[in-house]
Amino acid sequence: MERDRKLKIWLIKESEALPLGTGRLMRTGSLAEYLSREGHDVTWWASTFIHKEKRYFCDGYREIDVNEHQKLILLHSGCAYHKNVSLKRIANHQDLAWSFRRHSKQKPQPDIILCSMPTTQFAKEAIRYGRRHGVPVVIDVRDLWPDVFVSAVPKWMRGIADLGLLPWKWSIGRTLKAAAAIVGVMPNALEWGCEKAGRAPGELDRHIFIGCDEITIDADTLQKQLDWWSQFDVRKDTWNISFFTSLGYNQDTDTLIKAVKLLSERYPDIRLVIGGKGDAEESLKALADGHPAIVFPGWLDQNQMNSVMTISKCGMYIYKNEFFGGDGFGNKAVQYLVGGLPIITSMTGFSFQFIREHQIGEIYTEGDVSSCAQAIERLYLDEPRRRQMAVRAREQFEKTFAFSIVNKLFEDELYDVLEAWGR
Repeated sequence: MERDRKLKIWLIKESEALPLGTGRLMRTGSLAEYLSREGHDVTWWASTFIHKEKRYFCDGYREIDVNEHQKLILLHSGCAYHKNVSLKRIANHQDLAWSFRRHSKQKPQPDIILCSMPTTQFAKEAIRYGRRHGVPVVIDVRDLWPDVFVSAVPKWMRGIADLGLLPWKWSIGRTLKAAAAIVGVMPNALEWGCEKAGRAPGELDRHIFIGCDEITIDADTLQKQLDWWSQFDVRKDTWNISFFTSLGYNQDTDTLIKAVKLLSERYPDIRLVIGGKGDAEESLKALADGHPAIVFPGWLDQNQMNSVMTISKCGMYIYKNEFFGGDGFGNKAVQYLVGGLPIITSMTGFSFQFIREHQIGEIYTEGDVSSCAQAIERLYLDEPRRRQMAVRAREQFEKTFAFSIVNKLFEDELYDVLEAWGR
């Protein structure tokens, strides 16, 4: 088909920052901006509930014209949630899916739909709409729901939990089987999606990595932010470790805190910056016990993260392997690459392979305090090697993870699917 043809595209994704000053645009937000800038008519279906801050942007359904070619439709659920893993969150997602079913009937039909999964409820409704109207639906697999939920329960309950999730898994399999194409944020996410669909990856099934923007911060803002960081004794002359995360129990943060405590006895200039909030925050603070080398500044905005990365030596990406099979390489890992930070990880799958192959960081054994301390110490003691890793980290961002690359891959995917459908 003609690649200069302008498309009518629906994007479906809740829980991301919106182009309304609610945070840095991520995968869907950046794609919506790119596609609309290219002249495509984009409608982004999202939620009134701001996931990261656990608050509402507005108190009811709303449509907002972002620009000439981009419309934002905010669906509403009265069921707010405060924990990422909770029945209320599932109820919220179901409300949004039903709202999409109702409101989508009243909108002009798109040429193609790109729906993220999760949520699984949204994906199911997107497929339902596509079947009724003959519209191809591409499913973008972000997280392996509900399989990862099994890892969140005690080991003795996992067999029961797995059985309880069988109807959900069956529904997901039907949804993915009906997709015109499956995209995965990682090779393993693509393989997982195709396995659930009951087939091997086809020509239209592709993995498209998480993307990220360049760091943009002017000199005056940077200086103000660095002055702000100095209140935590995080400065240019301290050896700073960035760790941006949601403070949950699915990460090896206990090991990291213990390792930094141990290292600080020999290297008092080490600082661990744990930026974020979450369910495990209080227990982690209790473990840190006010140690001066461990800083909890709370939730960080983009300028705060960008500024501390300019004076950091490395970044931590340490999800527990049982939750993600060791295969994650998400937003925060890519953000460290943008900042030219070597990555330290305890993950055993794709992260391990990618970091080792491209020599952009260090690996340690999950749960092993000594191993974690040694990984950090290797960077601390060998600055020329650390700098080489930093250069390679930036090169990998520019080659693979820049939004300009990722968004073009998505645009090509949509064109290819429509061509295969004869549309």
